[in-house]
Amino acid sequence: MVLSRINVIDLKAALEEDTVNNNEHLRESMALSIEIIYAMLNKDYNFLETISSPKISVNHDSNSFTINNQKEQFLQNIDFSNIKYKLHNLSSINDAIVVVFGENDLDIELKFERDNEYYLLSSFVTH
Repeated sequence: MVLSRINVIDLKAALEEDTVNNNEHLRESMALSIEIIYAMLNKDYNFLETISSPKISVNHDSNSFTINNQKEQFLQNIDFSNIKYKLHNLSSINDAIVVVFGENDLDIELKFERDNEYYLLSSFVTH
């Protein structure tokens, strides 16, 4: 199943509640994060543009995002057998969701912020 956006109302409510549904919505935001990583690897610009907030530019020529005048290169290769989930956080500041994965010494951080009825990718950082 390919997700294109995370529904704000359903995901935020579920993440704030301590229910069985919380796991399903947690998986949904993690799955979207993995789909974004796959889209970068496969240079699926259309998908990346669909799930990105207006403050992100997808650069086809340089295979990168521009966020706040900073360029962040797409991931070039990832060994999914080594990727590990590290962090998932829902912040009331900016109504943001942060998902972090690690692969060896690389941290991959994806931030989603609310845009009307959806959460859209608002930041992508590797460190």
